[in-house]
Amino acid sequence: MKSAERCQSLTILSAMRLSSLGVISLLIIGAVSTDITKDEGTEHTISIRTLDDPVTKCHLNTPQDKAINFAPGDETLSTEKFEIQKGTSSIRCSVTIKHLDENDEGEWVISFTNDEGTGRVEAFNIIVKPLTQPSDPEPDVEESTLTPETTSNISKESEEEDEANEIEEETENAKVLTLIEQVVKEGYYVDISLNKQSFEEKCYIRKPKGQLVSTLSELTNVKTHKPSKFVSCRVTVGPITEDLLGEWNLCGRSVEDEKLRCQPVEIAWNNNDPTSNWHSRIEPIFNHPVHVGSLVNPGVMGSANVLTCHVITPAGEDLVLTSDVTYPNIERITNDRWLCSVAISDIDKSMLGDWAIYARFRSQWVALSEIRLPFNLFLYNRDDPYEQAYNVTSLLETNRVVNIGNTVTERATSSGQIDDCVFMSPAGDRFNLDNATKSADVARLQTTTNPTGCQISVGPVTKTMLGEWHIIGKFSNNNRFTEVRQPFNIVQEDPANPLIEDRERRIEYLPKQNIETKIGASHDFSINTQLSANHESCHLKTPQGLQYILMEGFNVPNVEILTDSRIECGVQINVPTEDMLGEWTLFSRSMRLSDPIERRLTFTLRIEETFSLGNPVIIQEGYELFLRLPEKTDLYETCKLIGPDGEQVEGATVAPYDMERCGFIVKNVTKSLNGTVTIEYGKGITYKGKVEVNVIDTPRPVKFDDEDWFLGSAVDKIVGPSNIVYCNIMKNYNENFVTVHDGFGPCRIKLDRVRLEDRGYWRMQYTVLGSVMTQVDLLNVNVIEVDPIRVSTDVEISSPSVTLTCSVPASYNVTGCKFRDPMKGIMVASQNVGHEGHIFYDAIVDHESSTSSHACSLRFSNPNNQYMGMWRCAVNTDVGMFYGFLEVRVPWIQEDEYFHYPEVEVSADNMYVRGLVGDPITMFCSATVAIRYCYFRSENGTIYSAGPDMKTENYKYVGNGLDAGECGIEISNLQSADTGRWTCNVGLTGDYHDIEKSTVITVEMNDKLTVNHFWNNGEVYVQPRIYGNRPIDYCRFVRIDGLGFTSMAPPEGYYVDRYSTFFPCDLVITRPTLADRRPWVVAVKLRGENGEIVTRTPFNLLVIPGNMPFSFGFFAWVMVMMFCLIVMAVGVAMIPKKNREWTARRASRIRDSFRRPRRETPPPAYTEQIVKTPSTEEPTVTREAPVNTPLV
Repeated sequence: MKSAERCQSLTILSAMRLSSLGVISLLIIGAVSTDITKDEGTEHTISIRTLDDPVTKCHLNTPQDKAINFAPGDETLSTEKFEIQKGTSSIRCSVTIKHLDENDEGEWVISFTNDEGTGRVEAFNIIVKPLTQPSDPEPDVEESTLTPETTSNISKESEEEDEANEIEEETENAKVLTLIEQVVKEGYYVDISLNKQSFEEKCYIRKPKGQLVSTLSELTNVKTHKPSKFVSCRVTVGPITEDLLGEWNLCGRSVEDEKLRCQPVEIAWNNNDPTSNWHSRIEPIFNHPVHVGSLVNPGVMGSANVLTCHVITPAGEDLVLTSDVTYPNIERITNDRWLCSVAISDIDKSMLGDWAIYARFRSQWVALSEIRLPFNLFLYNRDDPYEQAYNVTSLLETNRVVNIGNTVTERATSSGQIDDCVFMSPAGDRFNLDNATKSADVARLQTTTNPTGCQISVGPVTKTMLGEWHIIGKFSNNNRFTEVRQPFNIVQEDPANPLIEDRERRIEYLPKQNIETKIGASHDFSINTQLSANHESCHLKTPQGLQYILMEGFNVPNVEILTDSRIECGVQINVPTEDMLGEWTLFSRSMRLSDPIERRLTFTLRIEETFSLGNPVIIQEGYELFLRLPEKTDLYETCKLIGPDGEQVEGATVAPYDMERCGFIVKNVTKSLNGTVTIEYGKGITYKGKVEVNVIDTPRPVKFDDEDWFLGSAVDKIVGPSNIVYCNIMKNYNENFVTVHDGFGPCRIKLDRVRLEDRGYWRMQYTVLGSVMTQVDLLNVNVIEVDPIRVSTDVEISSPSVTLTCSVPASYNVTGCKFRDPMKGIMVASQNVGHEGHIFYDAIVDHESSTSSHACSLRFSNPNNQYMGMWRCAVNTDVGMFYGFLEVRVPWIQEDEYFHYPEVEVSADNMYVRGLVGDPITMFCSATVAIRYCYFRSENGTIYSAGPDMKTENYKYVGNGLDAGECGIEISNLQSADTGRWTCNVGLTGDYHDIEKSTVITVEMNDKLTVNHFWNNGEVYVQPRIYGNRPIDYCRFVRIDGLGFTSMAPPEGYYVDRYSTFFPCDLVITRPTLADRRPWVVAVKLRGENGEIVTRTPFNLLVIPGNMPFSFGFFAWVMVMMFCLIVMAVGVAMIPKKNREWTARRASRIRDSFRRPRRETPPPAYTEQIVKTPSTEEPTVTREAPVNTPLV
């Protein structure tokens, strides 16, 4: 059995060699000792910072190399000497040492190990300061005062001294064991011991350069220990100081044969430096079950040569194993230079407890290092100490999440022969291979061969089977006994609270997928298989936060599991409704080279609708931004404000008064909001309202510079900065404020002509870009009066060319000029540029300057008769446009007898002007020379004088001025009665100053709306007519008694053919009443215009030709009756008197027959009743005339 256990340890140590490269990197780091001085009897707390490491065990080594192991914060393990502290989140390992005494002096080492078997080490050197006590005065020793007892003590000391001197002489013949090299640092303690022999020995110690003395002597810094099971002589030297360095010898002399053996120990500083540390690593504690008489074989391996190999017993004895030293039941089984391995055999109850094996390694290339392995020996079965002990391996508990009805299978595997299989249920029932058949209805226990192990199948799972199960396998292989314990917990799946694993996994995030889908679509998502990973499980998290395991019994609506050899985890998502939209996550858990990993695939199914929140927003930095949806939404609780970076806007708050429209307020706006800002909401379908936000710097204060305008000039300019977005300009004219400009955009002033009353302060109310509130400022305008500029003209004729020149004084800045020929063609000056056009030939317009004037010239060659006459030039300066006239008379053209030189004339641009009542019309005429005055005369004799400075409420002057020979007027109040012949009259200047000329303009003014009101076949018609037959939105009619209706819904008895193409507003009254025959008010709304056109029908109703057949019949009946009466009268005159009397009586009767029925039985008459309205009641009217007889 010993050899088997040794083979097992050698196998473990051989595997450790493979990690020697990793060990080398750890040797670089060391634990630095800290000196702590405490008074005797006090206490001191030793702790180590663990930070966020998952600590599994804490270790404390005393100066006597006694190992104390405890769980973090486990106060139940506290003793009178050691109190375990709870610690904190960053310090989990903490111990308080109480009642400090001299035995507590030395180096204390505290360390911890995590779940990966690594950790940190810290060392503390505690110096206990003894309490000062008064010492008894030593009595003077005099010969006369010696007592028998004193004499006996002196004699005994003398005998020991003589014996030591005798042994000192025998050391030359003593057996000297292998020298042990102890490398220490200041304050360290060193154990020196001699292994237990079958005989008793007396112990002696020699300090460096000292004499051999008995260990019973009082020696400074040397503590003598009693013999034990393993040692016959043992001393502890320390704390180490400079004077304790050197070679020590611990000798033992047999009381039987008085043979002497000595163990030399060389104590030296590490690297000759009393403060030099070395790297120290503590392996996780190993708990080893044993039985009485068994053997264990622990060991440690380093990356350099073994300097010393140590075993620390439960009594704290630090035993150094060499090639010629074997302690009882303890021996070093190999002398491998990198391995310290021992065999502890014939274990009994006294050997149970905490042990440790450690070694120090050093080589020429590797610095000193120390590796320590603590282990605990305990009885496998306390009730039967001799029962075969199995090396127990307790695996981590696993959680098996299932659906009710699933079957769970778990194994405990090893190698060799299966001795037994055991399982325990949550109810505490225990079964093995002998009685497993009794539980077949719940669980089935069986053995497996590939791999070798024990297997349990639980199920179909019911709720009573949920809980913690255990399966245990016992195996033996060449006297190597192994027990594998696998606990597992059967848990019913709870998607709302998924089970959290005890171990941490390394998360690998796969590329995220965003899928634009539609209702009824299907999508596949999968995580591919990895050859280097051992797959464990698949999980799926839904948008509702529920997490499912893809296993037997998986049932999520519209989700199917994909199975394929190339797929590790896969699902197919069907999208029948919005409930399937949102963020899903597919998890694949596996083991890769013993590392637990989890690969996550996040995918989002979304149906996204994007819309605009409006025009771009320009806002100043530091202002408040307010955004909301155009319409209310029931999903306002899901609203988020997303910034240009794709993240939620920090500091955005919900506007409580606009919560249902996802209103957000962002205070103190910064440049981080530059870009597209989105309001996003929705649970299934995602709605995104986007708007561009431009955050601008806070503008500088606006300043309006003074304006200098020239009297009579035109002004059309923008004042103030360009970042003004709204402007209102007002001027105080004669104590009345007049709005000159009001609109969005920069401040623009446009005047046809500057007048003296324009001078002064103008009120500017404006809003700059990105702000809300308006500001008010004043603009000062100076009107400069200048004398009229006279344009000098010159005509130079030099056959075959003619040059026309216009110039102004050089003090005026000329920006351009142009010429107008007699045919009113225009040519604009461009420096030294000529152009062959359809009017001019070989023409060059040139603009040049001199010290005395600015001149603008036009030269043309080979002119014809079209060039003859009055030319006009226009010179544009910084104070306005000025005009000059040139008369061109070419001699060689005048000689033509057929040529007639054109006279000065006045002509109208439009000889026929047509307008609508209420709309302004413009009449314009111009002369070929400058004019002094002008006026317009209407056909009724009304005179309208016009001029650049003349402006009234009803009309104003239009044109470039009288100097330009232009006379125009815009009139806004003409009526249809103003239609007729108008004249434009002008008074000429210059050579023609005594002449007034005129031209005729025909004006036609038409009403926008006319209405006809007439009878037709017993029906009354109301016919509105729009000038030009423009399209109509609607018509409405108002009767004299207040009855009103539209053409879309006329009342009963009224009919409007609104589907008529030409007359959609013709009203037909089928049974007209008196109110219907009176005037109507008709209003028409034209399409594309604001407001209505309203007019009133005339009082008189016109009879249309359709009534003529009725009038002719009545006239014929009257004529026939008159003819009959005449015939009857003639007949009566021709008959005798007697007969005449009879005829007279008969005629009288006939006459009475006509009269009597009218008085007694009148014929039925036609009656009509007025349509009743809420505001009018009219009695029934009876008339004798036929219905189609018009009434006046």
